[in-house]
Amino acid sequence: MSGLATFRVIVGPTGSGKSSLLHVLSGLERLTSGTATWPGIGGPDDIALVFQPTVSSPWTR
Repeated sequence: MSGLATFRVIVGPTGSGKSSLLHVLSGLERLTSGTATWPGIGGPDDIALVFQPTVSSPWTR
């Protein structure tokens, strides 16, 4: 890769499992059953998470 990064976005309503999916893909949590894969992500070293505090998202209050 020539220094370019790829950004992917996961959107969905509250409680739909967005954070849980990211935690599993990044290796922060383990699945109790099944599998979770994302094309191009080979493991925890291929993903980064940025948590956004609700103070920077006034519409979530």
